[in-house]
Order: sequence, then C-alpha cells, then structure tokens
Amino acid sequence: MESVAVALAKEIEHRHTATAIGTVLALRSITLRNELPGTVREVSLTPGHIVDTCRVLVALDVSVEEAELNAQEAQAALARTVLNRRKNLSHDRATTQEEVDRARADLDIALAQIARKTIRAPFRARVGMADVHPGQYLTEGTQLTTLQGVDDAVHVDFTVAQQVAATSREGDTAEVSTAGLSSPIAAHIVTVDAQYEQTILVAFREVEDALVAVKTAREQRAAQAEQVEALRSALQLASLRYKGGLANYLDVLVAQRNLFDAELALTSTHRLQLVSVVQLYKALGGGWHAYGTASNPSTPTQTRPLGNT
Repeated sequence: MESVAVALAKEIEHRHTATAIGTVLALRSITLRNELPGTVREVSLTPGHIVDTCRVLVALDVSVEEAELNAQEAQAALARTVLNRRKNLSHDRATTQEEVDRARADLDIALAQIARKTIRAPFRARVGMADVHPGQYLTEGTQLTTLQGVDDAVHVDFTVAQQVAATSREGDTAEVSTAGLSSPIAAHIVTVDAQYEQTILVAFREVEDALVAVKTAREQRAAQAEQVEALRSALQLASLRYKGGLANYLDVLVAQRNLFDAELALTSTHRLQLVSVVQLYKALGGGWHAYGTASNPSTPTQTRPLGNT
C-alpha cells in the first residue's frame, strides 16, 4: 500500500537575486570648516546630537577684533548713508549709476565680513566627532566636524559583481536589511557609478586593440614566411649557378645573408604575434599565477573586476 500526495502547481514569477554588503550614506553630508581665523567663543558641537537649520554651531570671539568689527559696522553704516544720499542725488542726475552700485557693493562686503564670524548649520543634521573648545584658536580652514543630514531617506552604496552590475539599471528594485529591523526595506537603484561604464568602454577598447594587433601580426608573419621561402629558393638557385660556373661565390654569400635576415625578422614577428595573443587573453579577463610545487600546485584563477554599483 503506497500513499500519494497531490499538490496544486501554480505559476509564479522568478527573479534572479544577488546579495551585497553596502554602506548607509546620508543624502546630505558636509565637512564643516571655518572661513576666518580667530578664537572660539561659543561651541555647540556635541557628537551624535541633532541640530536644526541655522543653529549656531561655532562663534568666534570678537573681543580681540572688536575694533575691526566696529570699524566694519561703521563702514557699513557709512556705506548705507552714502548709498541713500547717492540714490537721492541720482534722481537729480548728480551722480552716476556706477557710483551707486559701488556703494551698494561696499555695504554688502561689510555686512558679509561680520556674518562670516558665526558658523551655522546649513541644514538639519547629526553632528559627528568634534574636538573644538572655547578659547581655542582656529586657523583658517580648520576642520571642525562633519554634518550628516537627517532626512526621511538615505543612500546605500554597495558593490556587486560584474555580471550583476551589467544588468542593473536605474529604477530597479532592491531590498535593504539591517541588524535592527526584522523585515527588509524596499528601495530602488538611483544611479549606477559612471566609473563602471567608463571601465567597460576601456575594456572593450583594449579587446579591440588586442584583436587588431593579433590580426596584424598574423598577416605580417604570413607575408614574411612567403619572403623566407622565396629567399630560400633564391639561395638554392645561386648555389646551382655557382656549381655550374655561372656565378661566383659572392652571390651565394649575399643570398645566404638575405635569407638569414628574413628568418630573423620572421622569428621576431612570431614573438610579437605570441605577445599580442597574450595581451588579447588578458584583455578578455584571463590571467594566470605562477604554478607552485607538485605538493602545492596553483591554478589560474585571476579575474577582472569591472565596476561598482
């Protein structure tokens, strides 16, 4: 007695999948630096904390440069006064538009110099590692910290094998799994690294050049082989003429020298042909390693990566 189990077959869609390890990246990420040198007066850089847009992160001490800042404020006020005066004069055509524009530019420069003393968050972000303290003197361009944008979405940068990258396109779906989530998150491919396409083009060009080199070397070797056969026949003819007393031995020596030079050229062309075949093999992705001893043989296993996604 045998029992038979019956199951209903149904059609489902099958898709090839691949697994890769990626790095989560913020949509916006910057390295914060100061534009002007100065002494730190106020710091709001707590690693790991989230700061809102326009939040003051680092303020330089203005006590040392108070006189310069007051002069800049006075210059801005003077520029504003001159600007208003010249605007009134411009109605009477007592001054030119160029002078009015120059006064407006002087005002903007003076105000910008004051604003550059305070560093604010350009967007809502998480503060990275920071080692800035009040009283610390900062030179121009000192790295203060990094800011990672806090958004509803993130980028995931990952690398896949060549055959997977070749079939990946923008808009393809993907699933992202992390240690803290029980179910994967649906995502889609935003872009494929342009370096991959450039690498593919370089690879195709190398293969094409190698094929041309192999063809050229083969044709050149065939032509030189025909030349060697013709010179060999010429040497036999010169030897017969010498033996028959119709030519001197110098003709035989000249024929031998010509044949020897042609055979050397044929050997060199044969070597170039073999080298071009090896270059073609490498361009196609092949390679080899030095073989080991009998107890530990090695196998040609070299591969050629072509790009990132």
